Amino acid sequence: MALVFIAGRWTFYRLLEGQVFSDRQRVVAGLTDVYLSGLRIVAQELAIENEKQRERRWEIAKEELDSPIEIRLLEELSSKERTQLSQPNGFIYTYRNEFIDYLGVQLDTEHYLRLGPIADKTSEGIEDKVFEWLRVLERKITSSSDIQSTSDIEALLSRISSDSRVPVRLIAQGSLPSDPMQQIASGKRAAFYRLGNDYYVAMPLKGRDDWISLGPLTKVKVVAERTLTRAMLIWFSIVMGSAAWLVYNVSSKFRRIELAARKISEGDFDSRVDESIAGESKVLASAFNVMATNTEQSIRSKKELLQAISHELRTPLSRLRFAVELLDVSTEPEVKQSRMMVVRQSIDNLDDIVGEVLDYVQNESVQSLGQMPVTSREWIEIRLGLVPMIKVFELEHPHLKFEWVFTGSPICTDVYADRIPFHRVVRNLLSNAVRYAKTTVRIHVYRSAGEQPAVCVEVEDDGPGIPKENRSEVLAPFVRIEPDPRREVRSTVTTTGLGLGLAIVDRSLKQHSGTVSIHRGELGGCLVRTSWPIP
Repeated sequence: MALVFIAGRWTFYRLLEGQVFSDRQRVVAGLTDVYLSGLRIVAQELAIENEKQRERRWEIAKEELDSPIEIRLLEELSSKERTQLSQPNGFIYTYRNEFIDYLGVQLDTEHYLRLGPIADKTSEGIEDKVFEWLRVLERKITSSSDIQSTSDIEALLSRISSDSRVPVRLIAQGSLPSDPMQQIASGKRAAFYRLGNDYYVAMPLKGRDDWISLGPLTKVKVVAERTLTRAMLIWFSIVMGSAAWLVYNVSSKFRRIELAARKISEGDFDSRVDESIAGESKVLASAFNVMATNTEQSIRSKKELLQAISHELRTPLSRLRFAVELLDVSTEPEVKQSRMMVVRQSIDNLDDIVGEVLDYVQNESVQSLGQMPVTSREWIEIRLGLVPMIKVFELEHPHLKFEWVFTGSPICTDVYADRIPFHRVVRNLLSNAVRYAKTTVRIHVYRSAGEQPAVCVEVEDDGPGIPKENRSEVLAPFVRIEPDPRREVRSTVTTTGLGLGLAIVDRSLKQHSGTVSIHRGELGGCLVRTSWPIP
């Protein structure tokens, strides 16, 4: 920001000098130096006269100049201004609208001459006023009785230059550039011209071939450059202060994110950034909070998974160890056979637990990547694809009756899905249904209407069902609903599973842009409805 500011000021100054200063220096610089020169000459003439002659000289000066000039008391000035007036070549000035408005030089120990206001003068008016001061110099030169030779003229010009503090000289018309002669020819009584980087003002003398020239005129250029430097320092300080405040303000907000990140790295996973005061870092803070939340959930999920696995594996392993120890001391074939059945049952339980965990982890990885499984979706004939699975359940649960219900017109028999996730979803739903069903498990297939048509596959049982207030909970991992009349809901795992079945179903449906919901069915038990969108 500082470099841009400096470059902007430098560019502005160069443009101003190239396009504006050429005229501004010609007029304003000439105005000030010539006015100061004239003021000093008038002050010198007034200072050497007696009171009566001073009043007469003052009236002549006002008539001659026709300028807003006054004699004022020094006591009205500040001590700084009085000090400036007392300096060699000293003068005072005031600004208005970035132009000099009043000029003053010291007259005596109690008074000073003040010229102004002049800030609102047009360039033509300024040049007319400059002509008045040049006319004062012309009068002094042409009316002097001491001029007898060229050396006398040079001595007079040297004395006038010393009194006015601006070099005055007579130059031949042929030595002037064309600028002042063109200005005089156009009707102007005084002309400004430039030699190198310096500016001058000139006027032809009456009855002579010589021109009277004042310059170089440098006062206002120096004052303007000093003012510009002061303005640059002020603005540079403002910009640097603003930049420092901005950097501190922004960095403090980013330090809050850094502090939260450090806390998380030290194990405080509840640490978050307050987005309401994040300011410029609000987007980053929001993304950080989302990342922290996902990280916390992932770590908590892993911890719960490890705790659940350790708890669930302990029971079948204990049964295995106990059964093996009994096998070593048992000699009767029937006892050994019963012990082997316990071993096989425990192994099946272990296999079920491992399979359920693998299914959950696989679905979690797929969801975290935001991708579908490698296998592509296809149209699957529902009944034909599920017949082998249903037969296994019928063999394992001979007391249950499995029913198929296809409704709608036309009857919907196919679903558009990935085959493996679809079978996993139905298997988990049937596993839950046969666990709680009394006599019947029903599979209902139909096509739903709406903006997004879908194939609905429902699995219903005649068990105790799930209370309405707990139906959203069981879709979360490690939550189980037990058919215990004394305690219907229990957020823990049991020996029959980890409570991951419905969580796997929910994630699989989300991968297919589908939905899963839990209701009470016509059989009086639980009804789980899955919706598979139709492309």
